[in-house]
Amino acid sequence: MSQATVQAPPGLEGQSHQALDIDVVKELRESIVKEVAERVTETCMRHLESTTQATVDALYKRGQKAVTYMQQQQSLNTEQLQSEIQRCAESCRRLEGENAVLRANLEALMRHLTVLFGAPPLRPSAPSTSEPAATQALDELETASVPAHRDPDTDEVADVAAGSGESGSPASTQAETPSETPGASEAFTLTLRRADTVPVGLHVTGEDGLLVERVLPGGAVEAWNRQCPGLREIRVGDRIVSINGQDDAEAMRTECLTKYLLRMTVQRGSGLRAEADEFVPQA
Repeated sequence: MSQATVQAPPGLEGQSHQALDIDVVKELRESIVKEVAERVTETCMRHLESTTQATVDALYKRGQKAVTYMQQQQSLNTEQLQSEIQRCAESCRRLEGENAVLRANLEALMRHLTVLFGAPPLRPSAPSTSEPAATQALDELETASVPAHRDPDTDEVADVAAGSGESGSPASTQAETPSETPGASEAFTLTLRRADTVPVGLHVTGEDGLLVERVLPGGAVEAWNRQCPGLREIRVGDRIVSINGQDDAEAMRTECLTKYLLRMTVQRGSGLRAEADEFVPQA
């Protein structure tokens, strides 16, 4: 085979020219690498910026949608709340109107009852501490209790249920005071109905009838006197001549201890205290 001889271009035949050519190639390569790196970096930065901007735009739009939705929900909730407040205000106004009408009717009824039956009795200044809360609450009512109509010859009846587990109501009168009220040395009849935990509430003595020495607080008699004040109340000095048809002193004491419905015949006394032993009936 024949070999071709390659000659260097004119002016580059020496060793120095070959070394220079290597330096130029090296510089050229470095410049190319640098330019490529710069272009790649620039391209990556542009791509990163565009991607970041797109992500930010998407998040911004999502945030705007979320804020808009929350504003709509807030407006809806506010409207519902305002509607509820308006309905409550209307209901309150209606209730106030009904209350005013009811109060006016009650006042008219009180005036009518006052004309028919007279003014109610005054409340005691200091209610007994042994009374239940229901009795004290009843005493604080401003409306008068209405006595039931009865025949003038019918006995008066009082229910004494203070402290009873079956009824929390206080003693209540069921008949009005008759026109003819007992005076001194006159007899009158009444009926007490007490609860099993409420005593009669009397200090009595004597063998010929039971002479009232003292009215004890918290008893059936005190409740009767509080609701039936006046000449029909049982006072110190009165004499109980019979209880449930029994006129013997010991029998009457037994009736007070064992019976809850006591039909008493009382003779009005002078009001003077007698000097004798006291008897306290217990429930």
